[in-house]
Amino acid sequence: DFILVGGRIGYSFNPTFAVEAEGGIGTQGASLGVIKVDVDGTLGAYGVARLPLSEAVSVLGRAGYQHYWASAEGTVPALAGLEVDDDDGSFALGLGVEAMVNEKNGFRIDYTDFVDGDRANSITVSYVRRF
Repeated sequence: DFILVGGRIGYSFNPTFAVEAEGGIGTQGASLGVIKVDVDGTLGAYGVARLPLSEAVSVLGRAGYQHYWASAEGTVPALAGLEVDDDDGSFALGLGVEAMVNEKNGFRIDYTDFVDGDRANSITVSYVRRF
């Protein structure tokens, strides 16, 4: 389990289709025994399809590509100096719900599955601001 802080910026072509870019910086890594693993950062781009359920609530699906940078290092003296860096990417699919409090402000929760390689996933809770 990793914790990242990030942001998204997007553009809506109409009420049902948008594109968005996102990026994140890792704030909490994970220990795998004597190895500490950190996700240093991520960048992604997505197409988003929305299905409005009401004026304030929409269900959304998204598909795109997410790239990540990760590192691992030994945490005991026998592994001192052991450091590995990795960067890779994955096609990603997600589902979510967006609820607007008013015309400009809202909240969104979504689940994204990174389908290549090790099959990672994420849950994101976001504040939404429309300009």
